[in-house]
Amino acid sequence: MNILLFGATGMVGDGVLRWLIASPKVSRVVAVSRKPLAVKHLKPETIIEPDMFHLQHLIELRDFDACLCCPNIKPATPAAGEVPTAISPPLTTPPVVQG
Repeated sequence: MNILLFGATGMVGDGVLRWLIASPKVSRVVAVSRKPLAVKHLKPETIIEPDMFHLQHLIELRDFDACLCCPNIKPATPAAGEVPTAISPPLTTPPVVQG
């Protein structure tokens, strides 16, 4: 399977990425991220996108069997001293790739 993964550098996405790397059923993983991956392995490819609202590499985001979206979700209760923000940012809706 060929998998497209958004959010691979977050807590959940990192775990999903490690599972995909270990799975013999997954032949290709492309991680779309704002920064380089912490995981060093030959299987995942990384596409760096500084602005997830304006994707620059749409051609590379085609022909996948599945797209997994694991965006960073802000906690519902802010830590002591933090100003409350939105529970989940607008990026929790996966981008639509037309082609």
